[in-house]
Amino acid sequence: MTTIDDYNIMFNDDQDSSDKGFAQTLDYCRNYIKTYAGTDESYFADYKGGVVSIVNNKTGQIVESYSVDSGELIEAQAEA
Repeated sequence: MTTIDDYNIMFNDDQDSSDKGFAQTLDYCRNYIKTYAGTDESYFADYKGGVVSIVNNKTGQIVESYSVDSGELIEAQAEA
């Protein structure tokens, strides 16, 4: 069972990946991406053209993926 603070943010592009090390809520992660996508804040500057995903810390499952540049939702997975 997923608890309220089980989500992290992972950045990926063709060459590298990094994560924020978060243990936050799903809404916190969504708002973080919405706020900073397309900016030079945090890893958004380093991963332009890449993908930022919300990951379940316990299962490692990608829950949602967004464009680093626009914050547009690319894909959402149902959690089991």
